[in-house]
Amino acid sequence: MILLRNQDNYQRLLLLLTRRLDQYGLRVNQKKVYLWEKEELENHRLRALHGLFKDKEDIKSSELTQRFAASYLSIDNEYLKSSWNSGLPALNRLLWANIPSLNPEQQAELLKRYTSEEYLAKADYKKLKRIYSLIAPENKASFMEELLCLSDRLVHNSFHYEIYFFGLELDEDAFCAKVQERIKAISSLMDTSDLAMRNY
Repeated sequence: MILLRNQDNYQRLLLLLTRRLDQYGLRVNQKKVYLWEKEELENHRLRALHGLFKDKEDIKSSELTQRFAASYLSIDNEYLKSSWNSGLPALNRLLWANIPSLNPEQQAELLKRYTSEEYLAKADYKKLKRIYSLIAPENKASFMEELLCLSDRLVHNSFHYEIYFFGLELDEDAFCAKVQERIKAISSLMDTSDLAMRNY
């Protein structure tokens, strides 16, 4: 991202940038260059929403958390998907806020988003631990099972290591053992794929 006082010389700047990157064998894809006015960029990045948590301690505030959650949940899904990183940074920020202060409907809707396959596949072990703490005791075992089901379907190793460290944090030995088995199976699959590629 390059911030400019005005757009007068952006073409010249783009040319200079292209020449510099060309020295490293890199290219600028002109179709992926976007010019934003300040207000458009702020809307795209949901700056007004993020601005509710100005200070580090603001996430502990019941009132600010309620305002943040109400604003976030009122955003149209299409608009949210077209925003910066599909609104994920805002959802991540809300995860660490005072979620227990929200009404049951808001908590349920947020948990639905936090336990979606799309979110869990990208979550690190700290986020998983936080989500686990927000889940009702009677639903915690189901959450662990859902992670193992996801493990069976996904093949990128980062997810498996994150849920493994999450299991370690909870002292869930049986869970960790299953994840380790899956990691070994994926490693074996990768070895087979490498051999197949060399033979090809």
